[in-house]
Amino acid sequence: MICTIAPRSVNLQGVCLVDEMHGWAVGDGGMILTAADGGSRWHTQGDTDKDLRMVCFADTERGWTAGRDGTILHTTDGGRTWERRATGTDRNLYGVSFEPSGRTGWAVGAEGTVLATDDGGATWTRQDTPTRQTLTHVHAGTDGAARLVGGAGTVLTTNDAGATWQAQATGVEVPLRGVAFTESGRHGWAVGDGGTVLATEDGGASWTHRSAGVVDNLKAVWAAPDGSQVYAVGDGSSVIATTDRGATWSSRVAGTGRNLYGAHLFPGGRDGWVVGDGGTVLARRDGARWVPQPSGTAANLYSVSPADRSTAWAVGRAGTILVTRDTGTTWARQTGGSTKDLIEVHVRPDALTAWAVGDGGTVLATTDGGATWTHQASPHQDCGLWAVDFADGATGWAVGTGGTVFATTDGGATWTSQDSGGEDDLIDVHAVDQRTAWAVGHKGVIAHTRDGGATWRRINGPTRQNLTAVHFTPDGRTGMAVGRSDTAVLTLDGGLTWTLTATGTGVSLWNVRVLSPEALWIIGDEGTILSTADGGTTWEQHFYSPEKDT
Repeated sequence: MICTIAPRSVNLQGVCLVDEMHGWAVGDGGMILTAADGGSRWHTQGDTDKDLRMVCFADTERGWTAGRDGTILHTTDGGRTWERRATGTDRNLYGVSFEPSGRTGWAVGAEGTVLATDDGGATWTRQDTPTRQTLTHVHAGTDGAARLVGGAGTVLTTNDAGATWQAQATGVEVPLRGVAFTESGRHGWAVGDGGTVLATEDGGASWTHRSAGVVDNLKAVWAAPDGSQVYAVGDGSSVIATTDRGATWSSRVAGTGRNLYGAHLFPGGRDGWVVGDGGTVLARRDGARWVPQPSGTAANLYSVSPADRSTAWAVGRAGTILVTRDTGTTWARQTGGSTKDLIEVHVRPDALTAWAVGDGGTVLATTDGGATWTHQASPHQDCGLWAVDFADGATGWAVGTGGTVFATTDGGATWTSQDSGGEDDLIDVHAVDQRTAWAVGHKGVIAHTRDGGATWRRINGPTRQNLTAVHFTPDGRTGMAVGRSDTAVLTLDGGLTWTLTATGTGVSLWNVRVLSPEALWIIGDEGTILSTADGGTTWEQHFYSPEKDT
């Protein structure tokens, strides 16, 4: 899809499709986009600087959008001109909806704000509600009926055009983000955080909880007029659907789009693991597609490290430690004795020895394959450790906040502080050999040691973007560091010079593996998995199963 929009990057917050050809999207900074050719080309409309959160159109001419500071804009000519309507509030507005005739409508927002109109949005009046919760979405029905949802499991209903609003018991306390009803107004669904799905069969008077089969935050729901199909979407590109009015739900797109943080590729790039948000574990075998594996956890996973192609460990939120010994067919939880977030794990080839580091200066170690994990004493605990790497079974480094560098030459029995030459956070470290290591971090910092850490020297790199990962070939000649906003820097001479490059994805990059001067792999936000076979001149995007159901 080609988009001709203003030359700036903004977040889009709302979208409305009137038919197969016409659509509108709105977002931060007053951005209004429209397409009249099925979405092939988009162009800008509007002249407000207020962030916009929701847009709806009754047909190809009449539309409304709402947003920050009580903003409501109205168009009667398909968006060629927009007029601001007086709302009498400066509360942020998050939802707007009109009944089919386009005369009666509501807008909802912060602190229980409900605005109503009966003249097509020309004038708006405040209505009283029994809540001060932020209201995020509204569905306008017929004959004065409306349903709206918001924070702490809030559902409000009216059958008299908002003269009175009733709070309905939902049995949940999580924020609800979307609501949709059938044309009859009898059957409806509300969705929210943590995979929450609620259903009603009596117009919203009572609600029951349904199992969605996902733990992602759900942001919106759409229902066919007769309720034969209902779709909900949310974080991590979750798409779930039901064809039995919400009794059962199934995933239509599973696991595509979650941010990916940890990666390991074996030599040749045909086998590897990737981990990320929501317990995501992806595996690649024999050069085939990346496929999800059942991790058994919803905790974010930040790092994966294998001993061989069958055995690997992954670590993440709240002290999560997982191990597989059957190529990832099953993952088992291990007890590490810590509830701190664990950010990186390093496993030795013997499949017995490993270290994990994380918040609060945490260093955990095992010498029996994870049957027991013990705390190793770090020089101080007032830091977060972001990465750990070992050159062999004895020599290793851990790095973290405030320029922290810890080093060991006895397998972690003792750790000592080293002077990294600055106080910028160090996010990753790669040990090339017993004397050589590289670290990267905030503000584009690149530091290295060639004497086992007795001295660390900082290099004036080509970027000020935060760098999140660094990796070198075994000979220490070819290396790459990646970071925020599609930043990548490459060296071909052992770090003497670095060249700024990019992958063209535009997303933040979280990990890199340099298998050879030509073969490199990168992972990042929104499920990004990239590889190059020409040293980074071109990048191939890798997608993974399961794909969208037919």
